Amino acid sequence: MKIRPRTRRVLIALDPAAPTSATLDALAGLVGAERPEICGLFIEDVTLLGLSSLSVVREVALDTGAENVMDTARLERQMHAQRVRVERMLTGAMSRFSVQPEFKVTRGRVRDELRREAQSADLVVVGRSPRQAGARCWMGIRLGSLAAEIDGILAFVQDAWLTGKSVALVYDGTECASRCLALAQRIAANENLPMVAVLVGNPRDCSRWQAALGSDSAAPRVRQWHGIEAPRLGDLPDVVRAANARVIVLPGHLEKQRPELIESLLRQLECSIVAVGEGPETAATAHRK
Repeated sequence: MKIRPRTRRVLIALDPAAPTSATLDALAGLVGAERPEICGLFIEDVTLLGLSSLSVVREVALDTGAENVMDTARLERQMHAQRVRVERMLTGAMSRFSVQPEFKVTRGRVRDELRREAQSADLVVVGRSPRQAGARCWMGIRLGSLAAEIDGILAFVQDAWLTGKSVALVYDGTECASRCLALAQRIAANENLPMVAVLVGNPRDCSRWQAALGSDSAAPRVRQWHGIEAPRLGDLPDVVRAANARVIVLPGHLEKQRPELIESLLRQLECSIVAVGEGPETAATAHRK
């Protein structure tokens, strides 16, 4: 059964190390003609602020190698300037959607704050800028495992969205995979791209799923089919690269079954990664303005 839940609220968090409006190009593909509430999130990292108060900690410039004593007041000013930049970037980019975004600033541990704010969203878009930021991407914080903890849709948008020539779907026959299918079809239709289906299961199940999915004449065309047995998910990056995928859509529960899967994919692939959670609805239905 195809499940097409309406996207009511989108949370956007740009890479604090190198925020870029290119992340926002993904929204057109992810939500299409829908006009959800959009909230930008900027997190003031208390861990970084705590380090800045220690006299033994030094700040090293990556381009010159010069060292400076970290200064809390200077870091606060830098955070404020970055927050203003991100808010302006979000507001300017959202004009194309005829939406006035909300902008929220929180202070805490980055991973905890992102997880907490995600509970009120159907779709969480996390911008990553590994090309520009390198090892500073999200200050080195590993966010891939959030896919196992968020009920809605978690999209990691890497650098520029408008690259790649297909939408890759990972399908394992679960109800969550049906949600992945619906989202992958929507993205493929919005972006006018063919789909590549990666079926995860034993050969008999993969054949059955291919027959069922291939019979849907209304769905965007599936250009290629691949079968992978669950223990061989390590082959997934090679399949996705060969398909020249713009985005890969997969069930979030795969992160529970194979911890660090998404973090590994983020390191190995240049395409964006969308993890779909278990719940048909998220806490967005209870969101209070």
